[in-house]
Amino acid sequence: MESLGLECTELKVAWENCFQKWYVQKFLKGSVEDDCKVLFDKYQTCLSHSLKAHKVDLLLMQQQEKSYK
Repeated sequence: MESLGLECTELKVAWENCFQKWYVQKFLKGSVEDDCKVLFDKYQTCLSHSLKAHKVDLLLMQQQEKSYK
């Protein structure tokens, strides 16, 4: 599935693949060390930039403000 920020799709796919492998091969066997953190951080940074570029971050903040009132 594509990322919300299309330019981040490759990072999203790489992180999802890493996460699935880690979850099955390590987490379910007791390891909690996150082997995919670097990929997740890169994807999160890319997505954050994309949301700001498309002004989606402002819409999210406005919605959050309405929720707290």
